[in-house]
Amino acid sequence: MSKESENNSTSLKATLIIALIKVLAAMPLALSKLCLRPFAWLQWLIPNESVRVAKLNLNYCLPNKSEAQISAISRELIKHNMNLIAETTHIWRHDYTVNKRMLKHLHGLEELKTAMQSESGTLLFSPHIGNWELTYAFLANEFNSSGIYKPPNIPELEDMMLAGRRGGGKIFRTQARDIRNMLKELKQGGSLFLLPDQQPPKGSGVFASFFNQPAYTMTLIQGLLQRTGSDFWLCYSVFEKDGYVIYAKKVAIDGSLPAEDFAEALNCTMEDVIQQSPEQYQWTYKRFKRTPDGSPSIYNR
Repeated sequence: MSKESENNSTSLKATLIIALIKVLAAMPLALSKLCLRPFAWLQWLIPNESVRVAKLNLNYCLPNKSEAQISAISRELIKHNMNLIAETTHIWRHDYTVNKRMLKHLHGLEELKTAMQSESGTLLFSPHIGNWELTYAFLANEFNSSGIYKPPNIPELEDMMLAGRRGGGKIFRTQARDIRNMLKELKQGGSLFLLPDQQPPKGSGVFASFFNQPAYTMTLIQGLLQRTGSDFWLCYSVFEKDGYVIYAKKVAIDGSLPAEDFAEALNCTMEDVIQQSPEQYQWTYKRFKRTPDGSPSIYNR
């Protein structure tokens, strides 16, 4: 395929995705979820990479689960991911005053409000569980929290994504200039939200245990804590019955630990959350793609 044909194909794909986002967002949320339900069923029935990766990760991380249990978690995960698509279109396209209806309860809110007044800033984190877009929308709009993002593979989606995420806070990339701005934000008493359970760029992490498996884990959080002395909070959402519940609690991990020990403690904190609702975690992500010795990962065997 020529470069021009490839660009045209990408542009068409972007146009279709943007159109789909707008259509789903224009529907009532319950209806958009209903429209996506058949696609969850098809994704489960037809062999595909997402389900394959999810099952590989689940077997790798939860070896005590039976095949029936792994299958059940995988199936619920696919349903959850389709609901997540519908919810995300609404978060990106609607005002927070509308989207906050998805939130049913907030645990630790008063304590979090107090923490947000700290002059040393507040650093918050969550694994990719529940609806992290909603978690960030809550923090950005209620507390003007800033966030970090990775540009999407389809550049045309970036403006829509940023508009939906910004709220009252700033959005940073993980580049040297933006890391300086993150430090400035925290030192001025601001708050910053990160999702540290994905593989960082080479040279920006260490290998640490995650579900008893070596996972390349970011060192950015530890660096920010060491240089700012900010309060450190776990803040995540999970779906319970008829809506999302946000949990916020202060975390005590010594920032002066060796990098590997800090990363392992961070991963352990996220494991505890994931174990409670494994069907809502992003198991479709290739978390163990990089290996300590450079050998083929579980996804290539």
